[in-house]
Amino acid sequence: RLAFVYKAALNYFDGFSVNFWLKTGRGFEGNVDGFGNMLLYEPALILIGAFCLIWKRSKYGVLLVGWILIGPIATTFTKDIASTRLLHMVVPFILLEGVAIKFVWDSLTRIWPRILVYAVLVLAFVPILFVNVLYFDAYFRHLQAYAGKWWHKGYLEMVDLLNKYPDKQVYIRGRGNFTYIFVLFRDKYDPALFQKTAKWKTDPSTNITDVIEFGRYHFVDDIKKEDLCRDTNSIFVESKLIDKAPSFTPDGEIASLGAETILYNIPTPERCATK
Repeated sequence: RLAFVYKAALNYFDGFSVNFWLKTGRGFEGNVDGFGNMLLYEPALILIGAFCLIWKRSKYGVLLVGWILIGPIATTFTKDIASTRLLHMVVPFILLEGVAIKFVWDSLTRIWPRILVYAVLVLAFVPILFVNVLYFDAYFRHLQAYAGKWWHKGYLEMVDLLNKYPDKQVYIRGRGNFTYIFVLFRDKYDPALFQKTAKWKTDPSTNITDVIEFGRYHFVDDIKKEDLCRDTNSIFVESKLIDKAPSFTPDGEIASLGAETILYNIPTPERCATK
């Protein structure tokens, strides 16, 4: 009983963690490498905006600050925090930043000459611009090299390869990767036919139900070498793992920047006869 309460409290406070919002977020699978869910200068603007609205006793300030305080409840009773579950908190953050920018502008122009205000803002804008340049460089130039494998980049190309052998049975290792989704999308598979023919199985370790078979496609947990020659009218596919030898001698591979390397083996009667 205490463990659930402790975990819920931990998740709630992690929803405000510096590491999550400013440093790494959830890591490569959900964030740009080296960045969290907001940039370094944004918390200062958020605090200024919140202080401004609360000082003026604005009902909008109560709404936005309250939104932020209850925001982590969305991830409190889950396994851990996630950027997608806390995405709604970005809304009050942005609104408070807008309030802060207007407050700073109005305050400075009220007490300083306009030319001095411009000079101060230019000096403040230089590091802000620098941080944004770093972020957009990482996002547009480097993200695919870091995060492609987390989003299964290369799986559509794998389906294109399999479609070159339309009469073969297909065995794909890695059932937990939901590979069947890419097959359905690329082949524009009839949803009604899929619903009628698909076979499902629940993994007891994760309690996730996944597709294990439909049509000529079979999604398996393992590929054993003795299985390769049981049906020479088949093709076997798996992702290349760094710390594990492949299940078969590959006949080829599909590789691209930032993606998993996908290996395939096509048994033939001639090759199997020599085993």
